[in-house]
Amino acid sequence: MKKWLKQIFKWAPVIYPVVRKIYKERKASKRRNVSAG
Repeated sequence: MKKWLKQIFKWAPVIYPVVRKIYKERKASKRRNVSAG
C-alpha cells in the first residue's frame, strides 16, 4: 500500500495535467453539445 502511494506521488505531476486537460475538453464538448442541441 505504501509503495503504491509512493508511485502515485511520483507520477502525479505527469498524470494530473493530462487528466485535467481531458476533463476540461470533455466538459467543453458537453457544453457545446447542449448549446447545439
